[in-house]
Amino acid sequence: MENLLLVVDVEGCIGVYDLNDVEDYRKKVELEVSYIIECIKQLGDYEITLLDCHDDGTTLLDYAKKNEINHIQHLWSLKDAHIYNKALLIGFHSKNGAGGILSHTLRPDINKLYIGNKDVGELFFIINWLAYYKIPVIYVSGDETLEHEIKNELGNDFNGIFCIVKTLSSLEIFPLINIKDALSKCLSLSPVCCKYDESELKVELSSKCFSKLIPDEICTVYNNFLLFKDTMSFVNNLQDLCYYINLSSGYHHRRVKSVSKLIRAKYASVEEIKDNDVKSALSKTWQDLSDADIKFLYKKLST
Repeated sequence: MENLLLVVDVEGCIGVYDLNDVEDYRKKVELEVSYIIECIKQLGDYEITLLDCHDDGTTLLDYAKKNEINHIQHLWSLKDAHIYNKALLIGFHSKNGAGGILSHTLRPDINKLYIGNKDVGELFFIINWLAYYKIPVIYVSGDETLEHEIKNELGNDFNGIFCIVKTLSSLEIFPLINIKDALSKCLSLSPVCCKYDESELKVELSSKCFSKLIPDEICTVYNNFLLFKDTMSFVNNLQDLCYYINLSSGYHHRRVKSVSKLIRAKYASVEEIKDNDVKSALSKTWQDLSDADIKFLYKKLST
């Protein structure tokens, strides 16, 4: 019996166009995943594990418990990777700036992700991570922008099946038979695993403020860039990295809020501010205010 690892994201699933209604997108993800599992069971005898990689990794937790399916909460929780014969990547999206449906790269505060000198998306990163464990990816689903991305970033190195389940030009629900046909084809393939790219992994944050409290033992911080030895080093530190990015963001935002209180206490309206240096600093977004800006504003507004 082969062990299949179903790595599931949300943004590329059928019918998901808005992440504000968590229960709505959860139901849509469950519907697509349950159909895929049903098809797999019809096609052969497989052991299935869900790797839930959206947000905190709990999108499919209740579904997995209810249906007695193996569940892994996010990438960093994967153990015994050697037991998996093949991986299917369900509901993925294109990278930040690609113009696809809900395009982004891992987090809203990440501009770009580089492996070596290559600007890559989440999909390439996860396929490379799986390649470290020699797990071939046989199926990927998402929109047509992601299909273009995988062709551009992997080319002939990806020999699995890509299944378009949604498009930018239409909100129609794609026939589920498309998925069943794609699964039938990919499960009959003789999979070839991509070669692991052991190059340095570099994260470009959208602002330096998100890296302020990241400790040296996690990665090398250079302005708004985070440097990791390779993809595995990044994954091994990803949970802690997310914690420190959130902590840095909260710390910076609280300092900016303190400045805002001083402004409201001193001025009835923005038009009353005559100091050009103060106006220049206040024209920046809260993320782009530097430590020097905040210290300057404190000094100016406290006198």
